[in-house]
Amino acid sequence: MAPEPIASTPVDQMRRVPLFWKLFAAQVAVITLVLVLAVRLLPGRNDWPDLLMIGLLTFALGALLSGWILRVALRPMDDLTETARRVTMGDWRARAPNWAFADDRTRRLARVLNEMLDAVALAKRTQRDLSRRVLLSEERERERLAHELYAGTAQTMAGVLVRLRILERHIDPSVDVSGIAEISDELRLALQEIRSVARRLRPPELDELGVRSALEAHVRMVHEKTGVPIAFDGDIPEARLSSDARLGLFRIVQEAICNAVEHGAPSRIDVSFVQTANQLRVAVIDDGCGFDVPAMGRLADFSNLGLVGMRERAQYALGHLSIASSPGRGTRVALVLPLQQARLEAIGSARHESRIDPAPVVARIEV
Repeated sequence: MAPEPIASTPVDQMRRVPLFWKLFAAQVAVITLVLVLAVRLLPGRNDWPDLLMIGLLTFALGALLSGWILRVALRPMDDLTETARRVTMGDWRARAPNWAFADDRTRRLARVLNEMLDAVALAKRTQRDLSRRVLLSEERERERLAHELYAGTAQTMAGVLVRLRILERHIDPSVDVSGIAEISDELRLALQEIRSVARRLRPPELDELGVRSALEAHVRMVHEKTGVPIAFDGDIPEARLSSDARLGLFRIVQEAICNAVEHGAPSRIDVSFVQTANQLRVAVIDDGCGFDVPAMGRLADFSNLGLVGMRERAQYALGHLSIASSPGRGTRVALVLPLQQARLEAIGSARHESRIDPAPVVARIEV
């Protein structure tokens, strides 16, 4: 920590006086002023009402002066308290200001506080960067596994299924082929499960058609499996979302729907998208059994990793995630993502020429 420069101006010298001596000097000055006025005015004067008025005015002036000095002297304490309050509320950009008349002790306290906040902000940026790399690695691994399941395992099983069907057609009708039919049915179910797993890992619609189409495909799959109706309301301005925000939006909504279905036993799930001037507000609401959010946050096991991952994805996309729930009253997952300036997409570029044009999406769908 570099030493402060030696004071060279009256303001600097006054600033370096400790707070105690500033207050002490102010009170001494007020008392001295009252005594001087009393000594100069009392001798030879019998006009006590006038003297009383002068005394009251002098006292009022001294009180105002003392109050102003105390207010200026103690203002750094109020600013430090406000800075700590803003940090407690999550504003990590808050810093203690630089005061003109603060004493050395207060200035050192403010400097240490600011250095601590700078270190915490650097640690949070480092943590966010590490989380970003972890999430990117996770997405790459998801994509790799989905590709291997689609192009490898699923294709192999589909080929075996076709060969079994051909074999079944060429077997003598007098031969019992019920065993082959059972094997074909089991292979068909396993093939559907593998494709379902691959879709959950990385739906092809996410890269080809966008977040909305990928979410609709996921919702249809969940509805077919569970029977829970899931409704979408609103549009997603994908052109104004960064790639990180689009991926985070898909994963968070996907996780929220899966959590609701697996743990909440809802009769209905509503997903809404509301666009403002510079934000996209997303809400996933279910009428399930709900849970105790503070208690879940205090768990030391791995049961709340899904919620932690959702929050990390929101922070990674520079957004904010909040979860409101209570036992018996359902759950509301609210996500706020920043929107970028509208930009034109290169429709005729080679990247988009290989993509399939998405079908028009109505304002509200329900499956």
